[in-house]
Amino acid sequence: MRAGFEYTHNFSFIVIVGILVSIANAIWGMLLSIAVTRNGNFALTAEAMTVGLIVVPLLVVLYKRAKLNLSFYPIMAGIFYGVSNALLLSIFNYQNSAIIYSLVAPTIVVFIAMQIIVKKQKIPRKSLVRLVLGGIAAGAGFILISVANINLYTISTYDILLSLLLILLYGVSGFLFAETGLRSRETSPSLLTMDIFEGVAILPFMFFSAHVYVFSGLSYALLAGVIVALGTYASFAVFRTLQNSSKTISYSSILYILADSDILFLALLYEIFVHALSVYTIFGILFIAISIWYMSKESDKAFMIEQEAIGARYRGKKF
Repeated sequence: MRAGFEYTHNFSFIVIVGILVSIANAIWGMLLSIAVTRNGNFALTAEAMTVGLIVVPLLVVLYKRAKLNLSFYPIMAGIFYGVSNALLLSIFNYQNSAIIYSLVAPTIVVFIAMQIIVKKQKIPRKSLVRLVLGGIAAGAGFILISVANINLYTISTYDILLSLLLILLYGVSGFLFAETGLRSRETSPSLLTMDIFEGVAILPFMFFSAHVYVFSGLSYALLAGVIVALGTYASFAVFRTLQNSSKTISYSSILYILADSDILFLALLYEIFVHALSVYTIFGILFIAISIWYMSKESDKAFMIEQEAIGARYRGKKF
């Protein structure tokens, strides 16, 4: 009974954290949009956001006198997030920036593809099928939500190509971030390493940005960084519960789907207060909900198999 209670509690915790992180991501996007518009230098804005990310883990690392986690995953996660965020911010003053921001939503497809490529040997065949189908359902849901409020005739080839590039970059970034959380013994050193390398990866974009160096709007970027930093700590709290668990792959995928649902909240706000609720959005939400339910059932099954194995070992002991 206690094991079942802990399992249910963990899933509820993942859902709550995922929703809170997605809200934080939505606020992050709005704050950065304001920051770039007021400042004019997208690379400087991205660096200011990174400073906001660094503040909390830096204070914790200094207080604990901990060492940076200079392993593959946090370093690569930082680099990929740096490139992804710099590219995203570079189009915020572009006339179709809202379209590209919406089209980037289905990054879950790349995230799950990375799970399969890297962890294929660890995933049973039935679980693999469930993971693929869940990812397709979630991706379809995000695509429906993305196109709900877009005039498809205004989308250019450039918009599509840049969106596909950002989907790839953010999907890989999310996978590297999840692996960092699942492999880390300490949260703050890993996050600080990731944030430092994110800042380093943004530096080359300074050569391609407007050479205007002013402080206007940077406070919004700093605040955006702090808000997302708190979200990363919450995500790592979930990853800590999933380390060495049979639920790791499916539950980390569910967390990613929920955390990546910021476009859903923005679409709902727009449609509820400005426009009528779209059929596309309704079906998109339905697809995402089905995806989460479907993958959570795989976790139920994996958990029960794990518990039965533990019980069998326990019953087989001789006293």
